[in-house]
Amino acid sequence: MNHSLLKIFFIILIALSILNGCDETFDLPPSAYSGIDFSYSDSEITTSPTISAYGLGIDSLIIDSVSTNEISVPFSINDSSTFVFTIDSIIDTLTIHHIKTLNEESVESGFYYEYEITSINYTMNRIDSIAIPDSTITSVWNENLEIYINNNN
Repeated sequence: MNHSLLKIFFIILIALSILNGCDETFDLPPSAYSGIDFSYSDSEITTSPTISAYGLGIDSLIIDSVSTNEISVPFSINDSSTFVFTIDSIIDTLTIHHIKTLNEESVESGFYYEYEITSINYTMNRIDSIAIPDSTITSVWNENLEIYINNNN
């Protein structure tokens, strides 16, 4: 009886070791999103604009009618990314031209893109001007664009 209990114990121990050794962990690679801050050209206005945003070629709405000063947007794997913003009910379009670099995070999680902004084009219905404080988009969130909104409603 004692001998059979010892066999069962070793079988259970071996089975647990095999099951534990087969455990796979998969971490998603980091994502590189561009941080965009919004502020009014007139520094006396301290309220946040109401923003909606979607990207052309992106399946879903990025943000929908939210009063905010900052958002983050994903870039396309193409040479440019285009976004349509509704800022205080007025539509503007922003096209960001960029260079992409493929990076390997790890064997388990795979690859991801980082970007370098090369130029921008935008409509000026509500957008007054755009500054680029940091042209490098990495997995670490950072303010990459500052959009200044004109005060004409």
